[in-house]
Amino acid sequence: MIDEALAGGFTGLRATAELTYVPDDVDWRKIVWYEAQVNDRFARRPFSGLCRYPRAVVPPERVQDVLRTHPIAIVRGALCDNPFYERPDLALSDDNRTRLDWQLRQLRVGNRTLKQQENKTVSAVNAAAELAIELDHLRSRDRTPKG
Repeated sequence: MIDEALAGGFTGLRATAELTYVPDDVDWRKIVWYEAQVNDRFARRPFSGLCRYPRAVVPPERVQDVLRTHPIAIVRGALCDNPFYERPDLALSDDNRTRLDWQLRQLRVGNRTLKQQENKTVSAVNAAAELAIELDHLRSRDRTPKG
């Protein structure tokens, strides 16, 4: 369908779908498998997809599966980077030790990123304070009578 859209003069393809019923466990596993594969398969293609899983329809444990297979989520109208997204091989695995190792690594990376942002903020505030002092010094020199 992407190739057809491009051949038809479009710059890409957008698609959306909504789950309107709760599928049985076998069909749900197929959905999770498909969702986990989509991101890798279309990552370099001009494709955008919106998967709609209404919480009124989808049970909580299945919403968690959805979060594991989508790098971005729209929650109450807000576009959110999804820290619970797992690469496909992990999302489809039942290896709890590997998943836990990955989750702990994600926590460390997130903490390190937060600390780096805090350090940059402190540095920016310090630089602004130094500039304000220097500006005040320059202004006071200009007000000093010459002669």
